[in-house]
Amino acid sequence: MRIRSSVATVALLGTLMFWGVAPAQASILATETGTETVVASDSCAANDNLDMIATVFIGRCRKGSIRQEFPGEYLDIKLGVIKKESSATGKKAWKLLNDNRFKKS
Repeated sequence: MRIRSSVATVALLGTLMFWGVAPAQASILATETGTETVVASDSCAANDNLDMIATVFIGRCRKGSIRQEFPGEYLDIKLGVIKKESSATGKKAWKLLNDNRFKKS
């Protein structure tokens, strides 16, 4: 499916990339006029955002207090990599990302 080039589409893609959402991960919706729009996923489940960088996911979906406990070396790592991590700090990071105490309401 091809996204039509327009200023609005380019701006929206830039916003998606800023928030760590790859264009391939976004949903593409066709409107009645035949133009297409890219929409970010609303899900705040870590498993649904494996291509997102941890610090972006935390800023969008978790309370700031998670940063007090979250291992700093994983802030710039994608959630998919953190999920596969076998070290104790990697497991802690994944557990905190899924801990309901830190969910934004």
